Amino acid sequence: AVGKPMSRELVITALQKHGLCNYFESGVCFDDEVRFGNIVALGDESEGLFTVTDTGRLISRELESSLPFTVKEKAYNCAIALLKQEQIKSENKVEIKEISTGYNVECTVSGGEVDLLSFAFYVPDYNQALHFKNTFLEDPAKFYSTFLALFTHDKEYLKDSFKELF
Repeated sequence: AVGKPMSRELVITALQKHGLCNYFESGVCFDDEVRFGNIVALGDESEGLFTVTDTGRLISRELESSLPFTVKEKAYNCAIALLKQEQIKSENKVEIKEISTGYNVECTVSGGEVDLLSFAFYVPDYNQALHFKNTFLEDPAKFYSTFLALFTHDKEYLKDSFKELF
């Protein structure tokens, strides 16, 4: 339904995130679907992306009415959100570099072929570095917009940004 290739892990995470199935059962089922030819690897299987075959689509359509709408909706919405996260991670970079007194977290907001914003900051421990990395990757565009508002003295945008935080 999402219409995009997905990794095995992404499919399994989308199914288990809302308790629709457990990790091991979904892993076995995914592998069975590959073995039966309903899901196929794109290119080399080590690249990790899979897509549904025509046979898999046919089976999916035939079984569609047997699943409750809410189950399909939860799995679909979760898959879309996970794909968006993957896209954000691939387009924007965060590097955590250990230094003698802690860690530098280097973040880059990409605009395709051009980096729109790069910044680095210091944190004293690795857990904080991971927290900041994850926070940045949740919405890199928000960081970019906030930096622009700071540099252009756009008080209204900054006010709105801070309202969202509190």
